[in-house]
Amino acid sequence: EIMSTVPPLKIEIVKSGLLIKEVAERSGINMNYISAAVNGRMTLKPEYQMAIAKVLKRPVAKLFTDA
Repeated sequence: EIMSTVPPLKIEIVKSGLLIKEVAERSGINMNYISAAVNGRMTLKPEYQMAIAKVLKRPVAKLFTDA
């Protein structure tokens, strides 16, 4: 199944209607970090995960499979 290869963070950002740039601005995290996490190239620190979860109004565990 194709959807299983898409990181949950990417799915939830799309569902939120926000751009990665907007998530970065609202969370105070560098857009490049979020982009790398969205594309599965990087694991974000827990404090970054929490900040993004707050912006997206989603539980950390729903956004990050390693949380």
